[in-house]
Amino acid sequence: MARQSFLPGFGYINEVGTEESFLPGYGYVKEDQATVQFARPFADITLGTWLPELAGSPSFAGSPTELWPMIDETAADDTDFIHSAEVPSDDTCEVQLESLGDPASSSGHIVRYRYSKPFGGGQVDLTVKLMEGATERASWSHTDISTTWATAEQTLSGAQADSISDYANLRLRFIADQP
Repeated sequence: MARQSFLPGFGYINEVGTEESFLPGYGYVKEDQATVQFARPFADITLGTWLPELAGSPSFAGSPTELWPMIDETAADDTDFIHSAEVPSDDTCEVQLESLGDPASSSGHIVRYRYSKPFGGGQVDLTVKLMEGATERASWSHTDISTTWATAEQTLSGAQADSISDYANLRLRFIADQP
């Protein structure tokens, strides 16, 4: 589950996930064999001005460090996450997902994540993109996100799933913006 939280002009992402249960990462179910694969974040590609946060201690003053360990859990943990700048303007980060084998199936590809903003205030919008290298394979937008945690479960269409050719090169890109 990817968790994402945003303050008025400030965002978090916590627990990026895809799979048949609520775990962080990207995954699919191979229906004919009931095989489930999960791909959780394991490396940072782009930090932008996003920062890690642990146990409610914002790290705005700190320098960027690794983001992916904050969103790679197998079970949701809202005590660690990543957050965007206080007033994001197309603030982007991207994490590499673990390698998967090709499922040889167009169905059952699910991306899950959670998001919110910690308190009311200005509007914060979030866009989440499934990338294969530099190529966008799917995108989801959330306008004026709430202060209540929400879980997004995004099922890829057959065409989106079929467009993936390298399951070892999947990434999740998060873009926070305060319009």
